[in-house]
Amino acid sequence: MPMIKGANTYFYFDVAEYQESYSKDIYDSNWLIVKMAARVGELYWCAADACLRTFELLALKEWLQDLSCFWVSGSQLRFTEGEIGFLAGECGVIDVVLDFGFHPLGGKYRYGVDSEFVLSFKVFDGDLKRLIRDIDMLIEKFPVRH
Repeated sequence: MPMIKGANTYFYFDVAEYQESYSKDIYDSNWLIVKMAARVGELYWCAADACLRTFELLALKEWLQDLSCFWVSGSQLRFTEGEIGFLAGECGVIDVVLDFGFHPLGGKYRYGVDSEFVLSFKVFDGDLKRLIRDIDMLIEKFPVRH
């Protein structure tokens, strides 16, 4: 499972399963149920939601590969559902942007009142390679359905 760690902070996510195991519809059949957990100091939370599609997992891998070749500060990756997103900050910092169901407020989150929660991590080449490898394993386990 992909994990990013920092000083007293971490974020990990995993894919539990396809949301629609037997759907023949190309759109419905590619939704994934994602589990996540995060810690910032003493604050810990976890959640699960169908918030990522198989081809968005491919996009995450490609985005990380691009960053590993040429870091572009301000480059971001957002998905159809807004629970999770990524932003390349200055000097090797990746921001994990959590909102809605993945926000630390969970069920107490108030639409239109609360805003995104950002976790920042300094990553190095080895970290990026490990993340790409871990995401590759998820892609193998949950390929795009046609």
